Amino acid sequence: LGVTFTLCFATGLLSHLIQHPPSWFAWSSTPSWGYRASQGIHVVSGFTSIPLLLAKLWVVGPKFFSWPPVRGIGHALERLSLLPLVAGGLFLLISGVINTARFYPWDFYFPAAHYTAAWITIGALIVH
Repeated sequence: LGVTFTLCFATGLLSHLIQHPPSWFAWSSTPSWGYRASQGIHVVSGFTSIPLLLAKLWVVGPKFFSWPPVRGIGHALERLSLLPLVAGGLFLLISGVINTARFYPWDFYFPAAHYTAAWITIGALIVH
């Protein structure tokens, strides 16, 4: 799951840099299939993440509902730190799949929200 999220993040970041290039970034037009390959990897790794994330949540799910819910300050912070990772991962995968269908049932701008959530999620993954 970490590998697929990292691949998705790297290719998504590349896509963002190509579409909104800062002054220091220049994307070569050769090979002509470079961007297409990058986006293919992005979509495939995103779709591959779905069953991996569901399996991970299935395995650790019972721990989310263990009793007592908090055993101390350290345990509370650990549980709180999972919120951006789980919520961000679910948001990225669900919104990404819906985006592939070009169906937008929300009021926010998808690329900006997806990009922001990706940074939050990858940061949470690094901390985790």
